[in-house]
Amino acid sequence: MSNFLTSRFALLIGVLLTATSIPATAQTTVSLGPQLSTMGFGLGLSVRPSDRIGVSAEYNFYPLADLEESDDLGSTITYDPDIQGGLIMVTLHPFGGKFALGGGIQIGGASATGELEFGAGDVIELDGVDYPVDQLESFVAEFEYGNMKPAVMMGWMGKGFNFSFGVSIGSPEITIDTSGPIANLPEFQRDLEIELASINDDLSEIPVYPQIRLGWQFGF
Repeated sequence: MSNFLTSRFALLIGVLLTATSIPATAQTTVSLGPQLSTMGFGLGLSVRPSDRIGVSAEYNFYPLADLEESDDLGSTITYDPDIQGGLIMVTLHPFGGKFALGGGIQIGGASATGELEFGAGDVIELDGVDYPVDQLESFVAEFEYGNMKPAVMMGWMGKGFNFSFGVSIGSPEITIDTSGPIANLPEFQRDLEIELASINDDLSEIPVYPQIRLGWQFGF
């Protein structure tokens, strides 16, 4: 099974386990239905063992294709984007209705792999220094804005119309992997680390991932 399918299967199992892990009582209500969120199209689940407390779980993904861009020098960058994930939360319903405050974790999120293939005679600039890339065999950047992070939400959750918004807490990060003779030069690695630290320092100013959810759940 591919990593793409494995991650989605694991999240779906997590949603189902969340639903079955709560002891059923005479008051327990379960609702399930489709939704659209900032993590894509998916399925939302709400379980309410009482009027004022519940559990919310969801799984979402965007079906994204690879992208490719080229410049006049013949350099090409190929992007492999992936937006998919879910939220598992405990929800508090202070007024006994659908309005809820939720806290839990985000699993997954947004990520992308960018592989750069340089054209003949091209150079790469790192910390103000130009390096010829004819001896650079690969240059792969990984963007990650997800994994497992704390999250908070508020809104209307449960049977019928659902709308909620909130954030998961954490900043994106970029890592770069290179290979080839030039990649082994100490000065190249030093300047690459300086450039990467500057990029990630800028990305740290994005402290949260926005969460917005709109959907409908059918009661059982």
